[in-house]
Amino acid sequence: MAENPSSTIGRVMHTRAYTISQVSKALGVHPDSIRRWEKKGKIAVRRNSINNHRIFFKEDVKTIYRLIRGAKDERMDKAT
Repeated sequence: MAENPSSTIGRVMHTRAYTISQVSKALGVHPDSIRRWEKKGKIAVRRNSINNHRIFFKEDVKTIYRLIRGAKDERMDKAT
């Protein structure tokens, strides 16, 4: 069973920037989901100027978490 994302978010927030791998593990989603949301324009992603890797900050993680919650709430509404 996946950890509660909100408690996981609190533990990883002591770092300034996060990789896509760190964010996906903390939120319990596959990195490809994050990449897909970026491609569809649902989230804006910053890039490291040295290696062009995606980087995420606390605000970005919270945005992705809200996106996940919204999708789950939407599925629950359709089921009822």
